[in-house]
Amino acid sequence: MRHQQTSICCGVVFYICLICIPIALCQLGQPKSADVVSALIESERKIRDVQTHFSAVHLEKEFLSYEYDWGYQGGKEFMRGRENYTQTMNPDDTKVYNRVDTETAFDGEKTYFWRHDLAHKELGRPSRGAVSPLEGSVFKYVLTPNVLMGFGIHEKGRLSCGEAIAQADSYSVCDQLEIIDGHPCYVVEVRGVERDPEVSDLVWDARVWLDSERDLRPLKVESYYGGVEGKNKFAILHKRIDAIKLKKINGIWFPVEGVGWNFAIESVEPPSGISREEFSALPTAEQRRFGTFKIMKEPYTRKVEVDPNSIKINDGVEAEKFTVKFPLGCRVYDEFTQTSYVVGGKDEITEPTLDAVRNVTQQVPSNPTESRRETRREDQPDATPMNPSSEAGHQNKPEERAHTIEQLLPVVVGVAIVLGLLYLGWVRARRKNRTNAIG
Repeated sequence: MRHQQTSICCGVVFYICLICIPIALCQLGQPKSADVVSALIESERKIRDVQTHFSAVHLEKEFLSYEYDWGYQGGKEFMRGRENYTQTMNPDDTKVYNRVDTETAFDGEKTYFWRHDLAHKELGRPSRGAVSPLEGSVFKYVLTPNVLMGFGIHEKGRLSCGEAIAQADSYSVCDQLEIIDGHPCYVVEVRGVERDPEVSDLVWDARVWLDSERDLRPLKVESYYGGVEGKNKFAILHKRIDAIKLKKINGIWFPVEGVGWNFAIESVEPPSGISREEFSALPTAEQRRFGTFKIMKEPYTRKVEVDPNSIKINDGVEAEKFTVKFPLGCRVYDEFTQTSYVVGGKDEITEPTLDAVRNVTQQVPSNPTESRRETRREDQPDATPMNPSSEAGHQNKPEERAHTIEQLLPVVVGVAIVLGLLYLGWVRARRKNRTNAIG
């Protein structure tokens, strides 16, 4: 009997070892999540500075969307180039409607914007400029090499991919490696990588596929609507960057190609057993957890290509590249000093009006569906036609007087309406008094 019990115990121990030892060996072979993220941050910091030239093609329209000279150094960044726009998002509309020369730079303290629409340039209209505090997303509305390296998962900040993951609510590395284009990748799942300060309940999650053999460079990056549990966790897709190609430059792997996709929620259907009215009454978190989401791809896909011959890594970047030298005649609004002025002009406006601020910080929507891109670029100079009287400075007195009359006309009309209402009230009161007197 005792021999039989011993045999049973030995058998149980054997089967436990048979199950646990492979699991333990697997865990030993797979690095800890914190180690992967720490290694990612260390790899990113090997690139102290970088300069290159890149361009992007609109895949649906098959035309050149933009091209830039770009550089980055310790948080400072610049890009200078040209953007091309069509009038509509119709795939058949491939005619360039507008071209814009543009410069954006951040020197670690101030952000500089400059833009000049080609149509305005041909008409002799001045360019626009602005100096303002940094908005984190200003360099992420296009697919810069940093965005290809995953910096875009923290859209409104200046964190690298690894730094953004490290400060997230939580993150974990999946047990199994995934193969992308023949390269084994760690899959990092990130919860609460960023919160939108303008929308209290909007949280972003992310997944990043890191090449385990080539400096932990991302080969695929996805962003999701976060704060979601259950079946919809990592299911409500917002953005994707994939087809990332790497090239070794001075011993460092660097992205030279990638494709950016945008997605939108087309519809949300309630689960079975719940009416649409009941589902709509649920809190947002519950809708995201139990609803069935239909995600659609937006017609704004970009394929970016970096010129390998233009890549300079750790060669240093001249300090002047992180500022913008505004040309003569440029109208500039400086948010720090609350002044607007014309470069090379004699007079400086020291009390900017609301219209002056709007003229600098707004622009014509370049594409109807580029809502996020337009929102990110609210701080950029205006692309709208300027008033002829303001262009003429102080030389065109008749036009100035006409413009002043146009501004005063609504005030005059308003005063007239108020006086008319007061007169009507006085007449009615007088009639009422007369009627009471007769009675």
